[in-house]
Amino acid sequence: MSIGDETLASTSIYPNPFSDRVNINSTTKIKKASIVDMPDEMVLIVNKNSERRITKLNLTQLFNGMCFITHQGDTNQKKNLKLLKKSLMKLLKIKIAI
Repeated sequence: MSIGDETLASTSIYPNPFSDRVNINSTTKIKKASIVDMPDEMVLIVNKNSERRITKLNLTQLFNGMCFITHQGDTNQKKNLKLLKKSLMKLLKIKIAI
């Protein structure tokens, strides 16, 4: 694990699975997030070149299924995570069934 990996190690993205939005919680300023869907197609790139950090992503335009997010910190370190988008109806059925 490199120093860059350690600074993003505490980053969490939630909820996962999600229906429309995800939250990013990190001690490091996240300045860029890239979303790639399963056919390996870049879907969304969010850049923050100001002092503000990325804390939320609206992913309503994504189709249901698996996608990957790469987020980049203010010193160019990167971390990849797998996310699962489920429709709201599927999430409600799961909660009712439990």
